[in-house]
Amino acid sequence: MVGIVVLLAGCSARDASDEQTTGGAFSSGSSSAEGEAFDPAFSGGDAVAADGEASRDTTGAARSVITTGSLALTVADPLDAADEVVRIVEAADGRIDERTDNPVEAREDSSATLTVRIPSDDLTTTIDRVEALGVVRWSTLSNTDVTSTVRDLDARITALARSTDRLLDLLDTATDTDDLLSIEQALSQRQADLESLESERRSIGDSVDLATVTIDLASEETAPADSPETFLGGLAVGWESIITVASGALVALGVLLPWLAVAAIVAAVAVAAVRARARRRESAPSADTRNGPTLDASGASSVRMDE
Repeated sequence: MVGIVVLLAGCSARDASDEQTTGGAFSSGSSSAEGEAFDPAFSGGDAVAADGEASRDTTGAARSVITTGSLALTVADPLDAADEVVRIVEAADGRIDERTDNPVEAREDSSATLTVRIPSDDLTTTIDRVEALGVVRWSTLSNTDVTSTVRDLDARITALARSTDRLLDLLDTATDTDDLLSIEQALSQRQADLESLESERRSIGDSVDLATVTIDLASEETAPADSPETFLGGLAVGWESIITVASGALVALGVLLPWLAVAAIVAAVAVAAVRARARRRESAPSADTRNGPTLDASGASSVRMDE
């Protein structure tokens, strides 16, 4: 049992030494935002920059770069353009991670948004083909250099793989039950760590090999208006806004006119009724005349005589 513990400790010490040595061997060089070649066991090939050529540092080692971007287009029919984007991306061996369509009855008012993954070596060509579908409103591309992260992962994976192999050799030669349990426990932990690192490495490799681009497609009716950049552009925008407001006011007036006509008729009827009632009151005999002659202050009868 003591011998197995010593061997396990020795494995750990050699693993740490191997990892430091491997990491030091891969850590030289400067950073860049242009592509990198991965270990074929994890990436399946060289990652390249957006211009289709692999980027290398001063030591000649290829670099790892994650490219992300956004592209907004004004197109005649956003839904048809979205279908064409899918065909273009898939023809370049890319894939569609997400697609959102916003259809309406009038297709010119529809819109669509896609999140696509494009192989890094075909990024420029594919983006050019997508931009040809309409008018570019804006576009952005950004690169994140992950070369040091990739090299560190490669070093740790190599060290853990060697450690796992040594533990497997110990497991084959161990005879004591306690020794077997200790080796299996250590081996299980090493394998779990190795699988976790390999999964992370594959994820980064996928992000480097396939650039992520979000594409927004809108028609002229639904596309956001561009901000004016000159005095004349500002005048044009101001004039258009006046026309828009005037048109809206005319539409509102058209909606209100029938109600105003009805209100005018009701008001006229009400005024006529009030005036007719007032005339009836004026023409009715007063209370004094209906009650007959009255006495004046001296007690004499006062009768109004018509001349």
